[in-house]
Amino acid sequence: MSITPTRLFPGCVLSWPRDRPLISWLHYESIEMAFPDQDSLNDFYVSGEDLVDYITLVAFRLPPVSDLKRFSSLLENALPIAKDYNVSFLIIDPWQIAFDTIRERLLEIADLLLEEKICLCWNIRNDDISVSLTELVKEIPEAYLLSIDLPYLKRAEDTLLHLIMDLGELVRVLHMSNSYLGHKGLPIFDSRGSLDYGSIIRLLKALDAYCFLLLDYADEYKHLYREDLLKVKEYILSPVV
Repeated sequence: MSITPTRLFPGCVLSWPRDRPLISWLHYESIEMAFPDQDSLNDFYVSGEDLVDYITLVAFRLPPVSDLKRFSSLLENALPIAKDYNVSFLIIDPWQIAFDTIRERLLEIADLLLEEKICLCWNIRNDDISVSLTELVKEIPEAYLLSIDLPYLKRAEDTLLHLIMDLGELVRVLHMSNSYLGHKGLPIFDSRGSLDYGSIIRLLKALDAYCFLLLDYADEYKHLYREDLLKVKEYILSPVV
């Protein structure tokens, strides 16, 4: 029985500026910072510099946009900020814009992303995974990958595990929380939850997946981040028989 090397990295999602007090006790964890609008992103650029000694920023979650012009403006604003903060991933949350609407724009900036070593991750929140999206990710994986909001996919756990296996190396970020009777953002180890994250983490280990496992709880449960991150680390580092 031995402990095997892993490419799984636990962390959590915080929202700027609302969750600023939580940062003080999340030393050196992998953090995805979510921004509700462009103003909050600009504010972080000015005010967040004193925090980088305490946290490891791996991703920015960009605010949702509704058209191509706003998307282009958002990227022009976000890319230099991400570069200055050594952020590796920009999460695109497609609540209001279809992938095919911005595909050409993504192709136009591929060289810039490769040069800056920043990857755009299209966040999957439903079962409608565009064929053109996966084709682009397979074509330029250094610039484009996927993230998944696990509890938002309306799938039974076994089919969810198959989806993770099918997408494989295309997925770089998993947003993890649980749900129960329509309530989302529950802690992943909540006994009422519909997903068994122990099984999911064991599968990722078996696949030798390279992935950031980011807790994404509703506000009233974020005080459990530190405790649950320790449990996730135990699963990741548990011996393989």
